[in-house]
Amino acid sequence: MGKEIGFVWFKKDLRLTDHEPLRQALEWERGSQNREVYFFYALEPSLLRRQDVSRRHLRFIIQTLEELNEELQPFDRSIQLVHCDVPSFLSAVSEVCSATDVSLEMLWSHQEYGVQQTYDRDKEVAKRCKTAGVEWLESPTEGVQRGATSRKGWDKAWKDFMQQPIEQV
Repeated sequence: MGKEIGFVWFKKDLRLTDHEPLRQALEWERGSQNREVYFFYALEPSLLRRQDVSRRHLRFIIQTLEELNEELQPFDRSIQLVHCDVPSFLSAVSEVCSATDVSLEMLWSHQEYGVQQTYDRDKEVAKRCKTAGVEWLESPTEGVQRGATSRKGWDKAWKDFMQQPIEQV
């Protein structure tokens, strides 16, 4: 049996503590010597063209990733910066894996909310993951219920989410 790999996709939540996708991924990795987890952040050209993206915003992201990579250095880990849209990145990784004895098994990220473009991108990522047999685990962020059709019960769900204990990596 070949190596199984997974990716933690860092989106807006650029931190290493209280990061549920990161915790889940490292737990998965510890489950077998045959598993390895990689971390990435995507500077997506389709999103960089948006009017609400500034140089200052990009500088903040790059500086934060540099700081996180310094924190990860003792663990021989890093967050790779990729310059492509995530669906294309996952397709490229799947192609490389199919030509080797490596199997892309998992993707972890936070659910992202905000603009329609990222929601549409996430739907495309979900479709590609399903086609490739990759399990994508999205962790809720800040108690936001993405895709809700009613506000009924949102306050109780938010309170329940916010009162959950923080699990450490």
